[in-house]
Order: sequence, then structure tokens, then C-alpha cells
Amino acid sequence: IPESTSHLSADTANRVVSRRSSDTHLSAFLRGDLSPEVVPDFCDTSFFQTIVTQARKQPMKPKQERQNALKSLQAVKALTGKKRITGKPSSVSKQFEHSLSRLMKTLAQATPYFIRCIKSNNEKVCIRFCRL
Repeated sequence: IPESTSHLSADTANRVVSRRSSDTHLSAFLRGDLSPEVVPDFCDTSFFQTIVTQARKQPMKPKQERQNALKSLQAVKALTGKKRITGKPSSVSKQFEHSLSRLMKTLAQATPYFIRCIKSNNEKVCIRFCRL
């Protein structure tokens, strides 16, 4: 057994951390639960401590600030609309869906003085409604 790994054994690792997962030892080290004897000599662990220290120094954003950021992000998204990823033209059904949703948003924001039927009946006769 090489000298740098002679202090590693299954008993030591199991004694320190009882959970079994792929990142158990890393998590234990970051929490400070893993003893330095288990870490091989060739591992430089100083930068882990720097990362942990910096993460603990950064204050959490208050809840109200996070909500305001989310609202502004949603406002920007609403202004820009959906951008198509592909170069394909949108289908007729998607165009109709987009047009109808814009119309419904406009109607919801407006205060109409009258109501107009888009299609009241097939014959387009006044004051006559078809029942389904």
C-alpha cells in the first residue's frame, strides 16, 4: 500500500459518513464532517474551503426583492413575446391561437360599449342565433 493512501480504509470512511451516495464524501467534506485523515495527501482541498466561505458570506435576497425581480422578468417576457426557435413558419392553427389570445387580452383590458357577434349564424341574418 502506498504511503499516501495507507490511512484510507473502508472502516474509516463508513465510520465518518453513514449515508451511501456518489457525492457523500464531498458533501461531508463541504459540511466539515469529513476528517482530513480520510483525504489523500495529493488532494488540494484549499479551494473548497474558499468556495464554502464565499457562499456563506453572500446574503440571501429578501423574499420581496425576489418577487419583484420575478415580476419584472415576467413583464419583459410579455413584452418580447414568444420567439420561435426554429426557422419554420408557424402553422395556421398556431397563428389563429396567437391571434385569438391577443384579441382576448385586448378585450379583457378594454371597456366595450357594444358587443359584436363575430358569427351569429350561417346565413348572417340580423338578430337570429343558431342553436347547437
